[in-house]
Amino acid sequence: MAEPSPTPSLSPPAKRRAPTLKAVAELAGVSMPTASAVLNGRSQKVRIAPATQERVLEVASSLGYQANPFASSLRLRRSHSIGVIWSFGGPHGASSLVRCFSQQAMQHGYTSTVYDSMGDPALIASQLKELARRRVDGLVIQMGGLIPQDRQREYVALLEKFPNVVIVTDLEWAAPFSQIIHSRVVAVEQMVAHLLASGRRHFAFIGPSAGKKAYDVRSTISKITTPGIAFSDFARNEGDISRALITDILSQPDAAGVDAILTSTDEVAAATLHTLRASGKRVPEDVAVIGFNNNPISELFEPPIASVERLDTEVASLAMEQVIQSVEQGEPLPATVCTIPMQFIWRESAGGSPLKTPQPAPAPSSRKPKRKSGFTFLELLVVIALVAVLAAILFPTVKAVRQRTAQAGCLNNLRQIGVAFQGYVHENNGLLPYNPVSGGGSWYMLIGPYGGFNYGEIYTEAEAAIKAGRIPTLARKSILHCPGEETIRQPYAEYSINRELDESVSKEQAFIRQTALVSPARYAIVADSFASAKIYTDSRAKMVDWNHLTRRHSGIPNFLYGDWHAAPYTQTFEGLSDSAGKTPAIQALWLARFQP
Repeated sequence: MAEPSPTPSLSPPAKRRAPTLKAVAELAGVSMPTASAVLNGRSQKVRIAPATQERVLEVASSLGYQANPFASSLRLRRSHSIGVIWSFGGPHGASSLVRCFSQQAMQHGYTSTVYDSMGDPALIASQLKELARRRVDGLVIQMGGLIPQDRQREYVALLEKFPNVVIVTDLEWAAPFSQIIHSRVVAVEQMVAHLLASGRRHFAFIGPSAGKKAYDVRSTISKITTPGIAFSDFARNEGDISRALITDILSQPDAAGVDAILTSTDEVAAATLHTLRASGKRVPEDVAVIGFNNNPISELFEPPIASVERLDTEVASLAMEQVIQSVEQGEPLPATVCTIPMQFIWRESAGGSPLKTPQPAPAPSSRKPKRKSGFTFLELLVVIALVAVLAAILFPTVKAVRQRTAQAGCLNNLRQIGVAFQGYVHENNGLLPYNPVSGGGSWYMLIGPYGGFNYGEIYTEAEAAIKAGRIPTLARKSILHCPGEETIRQPYAEYSINRELDESVSKEQAFIRQTALVSPARYAIVADSFASAKIYTDSRAKMVDWNHLTRRHSGIPNFLYGDWHAAPYTQTFEGLSDSAGKTPAIQALWLARFQP
C-alpha cells in the first residue's frame, strides 16, 4: 500500500524585499553615485568606464532593480501629480469626467489621482488626508450642496495643507481658495420662464428631495408674482425614482391640474413621459416635461425631451487648467470666484417654441419713393478721407494685437519647454541639462523626448525645405519657434539657454543641480532669443547679445525661470551661489565648486 503524500504547506511564502540602489552598488563594487549615474543614463556625462557600466547593468538586471519614482519625487519636493476629489454619483458622465482629468494632467506632464467622494463628508476628509500624505502638487475638489459651518471649518483646515486648490461648488464658500461656482439657478430660471411664456400655470417637481435641484426649483417658482400660479412638490426621499413611484405620484389629487413637470434627470423625465401617455395625457399638448442632465438618448424619444446642459466637462477642464497653471508658475492660486451657469436646452417635450415670433412686415408708405442717386464727388472725397483716418487708427491697433498674440504664443511655448525640462530633471536626479557643444547636439535634443518633439526630424525637414524653396513646416509648428520671429534659420530654434548651462563656458563643467539655484523664480533658464545667443546671470548682472533678446515683442522678451514659470522680463536675475549666498567673481571657479 502506497504511503500518503505529505500535506503541502499552506504557510505564505516569505516576502521578498525589492532590491535597493545600495545593494546594486555593493555587488558591483562601485559607489552609489556611480551606480545611480549608470542606471539613469548619465554614464557618458560623468565619464564612467564602459566595463564599469556593463558590470552595474548586469547586477541591476540580475537583481531585478527598478528605480523608485516616489523617492525621486520626495527629493525634488514635487510629485508631478494632481489630486481630484469628485462625486461621480448620478447620471453625470463619470467616464468622460475621469478621462478629462487624466488627459488634462497628461498633456502637461502630470499624473492624476482621482477619488470618488460619493458625497460622504467622512470619506472626503479621509481622502483629503491621503492626498496630503501623497504630496500632490495641486487639488481639484467638488463640494456640492449646503455644508454645515463646523464641517466647512474642518475642510478648510485640511485644504490649507495643499499648495494649490480649486473648489467646484454650487454655493460660494467664505474660504481663501479659488472657487468655480457651478450654478443651476440660471437654467432653472430659463426653463420656468419658458413654461410661463407658453401658458403653463401649474408646475410640479419629481425627483429626490435631498438634492439641491428640488431646492432651486422651489426657490425659483416661489419668486413668481404672476397670479394663478400653482406648484406641487412631489420630491421624495427615495434614492431611485421608479416608474411605479411616478405612477403613484401622478394619480394623486394634487397632480390633476399639473401642466408642466420639471424632473431631476432625463431618466425620470422619460419615465414620466411614458406614464403620462399611459394615462391618456399628451406631451407637450396637455403636460410639458423637462429633464435635467441632457443625456444623449433624450433626443431619441418622441417627443424629444427638453433638458439642461450641465457643462461638467468644461468645469472640470477649467479647474484642472487653473491648478496646473498655478503649479507651473510656482505661485499660489488667488482666492477668486468664477461662475459657470448651466443652460436650458429646449426640445419639443417642453412645448412652445424657442424661436421668437416673427414681426409683421411694415405697411407700405403712401408717399412716393425718393429718387435714387449716386455719390457726388464731394461725398466720395469725404468717404476716402474717413477710410484713410480709420486705417491710420486701426493699423497700429491690429499690429499691437498681433504682437500681443505672438507674445502669448511665445509664453505658451516656454511653458511647454518648462514641462520638458521638468521631465528631464525628474529622470536625471535633479540635474539640469546643458548645451553639449563639444559632443554635438544641443539642449533641445536632450529635452525633446520630454517635450513631444524630435529635433533631428525638425532639422532634417527644415534643411530640405529651405533647399527646395519651401517653408519648413515642422520648424514653424515646433515649440522651439517663437511666433514673433518671421525668419526661420539654423539651428531652427529661437530660444537660447543660460550660458552657465553651456559646456563652452567650461569644458570640465559637470551638470548643475536644480537645487543649487538660490532663487529659482529669478533665475533665467531659457531666453526669448536665437539659439546661438547666450544669456548669463553672473556677478556682473549683464546679458550677452541684448539686442537679440529685445528684437521681439516690442522689446519685452520672455523667459523661462528656474521654478518652471514663464513670464516677460520684469526683474533682475540671480545666479548660482555658494552655501553662504556669495557669488564668486570668477565663473569657472564658481561652477567648479558645484561638482556633483
